Amino acid sequence: MSAGGRHVLVTGGTGFVGRHVVTGLLEAGYRVTVVSRDRSKVSGITEGAALTVLEADPFADDFRFPDSPGAMFVHLAWPHLDDYRNPAHFTEALPASRRLVQAAVAAGVNQITVAGTCLEYGMSSGEIAIDQPCAPISAYGLGKLQLLQQLELLLGASGAVTLQWIRLFYLHGPGQPPRTLMGQLEAAIARGDACFPMSLGEQLRDYLDIRAAAGDFVDIVRSGRGGLHHVCSGRPISVRRLVETRIRSAGVSMDLQLGRYPLPAHEPLAFWGKRTLPEPTAGFAEGQP
Repeated sequence: MSAGGRHVLVTGGTGFVGRHVVTGLLEAGYRVTVVSRDRSKVSGITEGAALTVLEADPFADDFRFPDSPGAMFVHLAWPHLDDYRNPAHFTEALPASRRLVQAAVAAGVNQITVAGTCLEYGMSSGEIAIDQPCAPISAYGLGKLQLLQQLELLLGASGAVTLQWIRLFYLHGPGQPPRTLMGQLEAAIARGDACFPMSLGEQLRDYLDIRAAAGDFVDIVRSGRGGLHHVCSGRPISVRRLVETRIRSAGVSMDLQLGRYPLPAHEPLAFWGKRTLPEPTAGFAEGQP
């Protein structure tokens, strides 16, 4: 589907995922408005007249989008990502996101794309298909799943708005948050640390480079296909192998202190996604920064 200069409203456009998605949307020919509380955070994403900034708090009770008939809305913003157990995921982030979607519909948006999470699946193991039943055990996964269910009821009644729900698996690459495993590893490499403490690393996860993930995300937006989607590699990799691969590619010497940390209680030992798109874009090696 051609972008044709179509307008896209984006929340969370200054985050790890959002910055890459905004760049991809602009490269695909869309006009993008990023909603951000801090205009300065948008600087450096890209340049050009196709990018504008609406300086506002999208989660404020009185937030309203400008009239945008026929526009698209990409919702990536979500607070409290430093603590997946925080009840605020469903007591605050959920109702705020629902209000935001309603504000977008009122402004004339006819396609809404929301970032979901693989944690909606709970403790399901092995390869996860898009129709796998969801049973989240984290507050984050529960908040996201309940938002999906509410939006399906809210938007499905009229049929006038297309809803795309994109479940993201594990992402790594430029701009990754410092709290993540790979963010901590990058910081350790930059400092020249001699060792890196981690879990045993036996757990199997689905990691995808953020640049390939953003390409998939934009492809889904461009397709206009409603419903559920996965953004994932489709291939399991052990956390230990991922870390070792990145250390080798950085050309440094670093010992792994295995078993220093326990496995996360909100994740199964092994799970990975089944792709809903063709194979990810070539050129992004495992562990590449």
